[in-house]
Amino acid sequence: MGTDTPATGRFGEHLLRLRTGADQSQEELAHAAGVSVRALSDMERGRSRGPQRRTVTALAAALGLDAAGTEELERAASRGRPRARRAGSEPAARSYAGAGPAGEAGGKPAVGRSEGAGEAGSTAPGPAFRHTLALPRDLRDFTARGPALARLAALAEQWDPGRPPVAVVCGQPGLGKTAFAVHAAHALAPHFPDGQFHLDLRGMDLQPTPPRDALARLLRALGATDVPAGTDDRSGLLRSLLRDRRVLLVLDNAADEDQVRPLLPGEGASLTLVTSRHALAGLEAVHRTELGLLRREEAVELLTRIIGLHRVTQEAQAARDLADLCGHLPLAVRIAGQRLASRPTEHIAKLATQLAEQGSRLDTLKAGSLEIRAAFALSYRQLSPQAQTVFRRSCLAHGPDFSPQTAALLADLPTRKAAGYAEDLVDAGLLQSHPTADRYRYHDLLRLFAAAQSAEEDGPEEITAAEDRAARWTLRRATAAALHFEAEYGRPPTRVTRKATPTRPPRRSAATVPGPGWWRNGPSGSVPCATPSRPAGTARSSTRRRRCTGSPTPPWTGRCGPRCSGGPPTPPGRWAAPVRWPCS
Repeated sequence: MGTDTPATGRFGEHLLRLRTGADQSQEELAHAAGVSVRALSDMERGRSRGPQRRTVTALAAALGLDAAGTEELERAASRGRPRARRAGSEPAARSYAGAGPAGEAGGKPAVGRSEGAGEAGSTAPGPAFRHTLALPRDLRDFTARGPALARLAALAEQWDPGRPPVAVVCGQPGLGKTAFAVHAAHALAPHFPDGQFHLDLRGMDLQPTPPRDALARLLRALGATDVPAGTDDRSGLLRSLLRDRRVLLVLDNAADEDQVRPLLPGEGASLTLVTSRHALAGLEAVHRTELGLLRREEAVELLTRIIGLHRVTQEAQAARDLADLCGHLPLAVRIAGQRLASRPTEHIAKLATQLAEQGSRLDTLKAGSLEIRAAFALSYRQLSPQAQTVFRRSCLAHGPDFSPQTAALLADLPTRKAAGYAEDLVDAGLLQSHPTADRYRYHDLLRLFAAAQSAEEDGPEEITAAEDRAARWTLRRATAAALHFEAEYGRPPTRVTRKATPTRPPRRSAATVPGPGWWRNGPSGSVPCATPSRPAGTARSSTRRRRCTGSPTPPWTGRCGPRCSGGPPTPPGRWAAPVRWPCS
């Protein structure tokens, strides 16, 4: 597309004259202004006579115009903008992507243009170009997420028309994925002069929005007057509409990959942001942004922006404690902040004291319609019954994390199935997986939610049986490990006659004896002998508790530190389990 293209409109003539005077090609100007080459060509040829004000501003900046030059270019554009139609009048529809006016191309119905829906600058603000998928309002107290926002900004600037970028924002419930996507969309709006669209896919509902219905809403928002009946036809029409447009799509709260795929552009310069509590691991060729917890100072900053600097300054330590009790989870911090904001005279320390009670912490984290328990329940009810069992029973494990064997014992499932359900929980954002070991852990608030669900759905007999299964497994492992070593260690010397022969327990084979580090893989989540559980029927007279005051000596050689009297290593300050060790 050269610069000798005839311009038929006054704005087009003026724009062409400015571009050639700046010695820029259409490709260079389009890239600098953030519009498509096709849209710029249509403006210069007079097909798009009244671009939006922000498009004109972007073009003026790319051309290096001063204030007077920008104002002159804006006046030329304003003359070509359509005036607001009266109610009931027919829209002056045009077809998309190079098709002629309504009635051309074989008499097929045309596709109209709505706000941000056609080539850049094809319509103007007003009733003619409003649509129903406008972005939600941005939160002025949005905090942190700077690196993630910077990556999205780089993605928007370094676009390839042949590969429209798709960014998936995922993470556990309460991380603020929707708030992040909406904030990013508002910040990136100048890069997408053809419009920004937000569509809630209702992935957490019992019946998420079908792709066919989602496509219909998108097509109507883009100005389509004749929407095909089939899902494939609607998806193809959407890709055709977006081919020559630079728009930003926010597909919020997606359920799975099959719901998202038909909604993605095939080519062009559009950017799509997809948010989901699920990892959407099967979605191909996408950029992934996995949000994490806030840092402590970021959580306090969010609280400050909600309730004000004065209150946080007066109770700085209480504010830090409050952030810790919320687990640095953005939704929890926001709920606490909203509650304090609605009670201007209430002290932060009072709320922190209430949250310190673990049994009522989830109930305390409630402010109007915002409730942390409800946010977790949305994900929990999406799980299968077996996955729900693994989720709520695994909280019975002691220690900061647990293994698949632990989950299997507590849920009374085969290890392989329990491991599969644990991975499903990771994909659903309800568990966190260790980066190198085959272990899992909860967020603090999710552990409390799992414990509440276990108390509600599992009876005392089921909980006791689950704990006994884990404890018996622990004792078997501990006994096998202890018998592998010198049985006489720590005992007084025994007098042996010449005819008598000391007896020792048989050595276990290498296949049945746990190796070094066996205590790290036990169902207790830390040292197996530190579990407080005791299998039913274990005689108290045959056991004793021993407090370990020494430090473990790695690698374990069958002994604790020099101040301990035997047995596997126990962290300082922990009570050893009621186990009779061969060496004691």
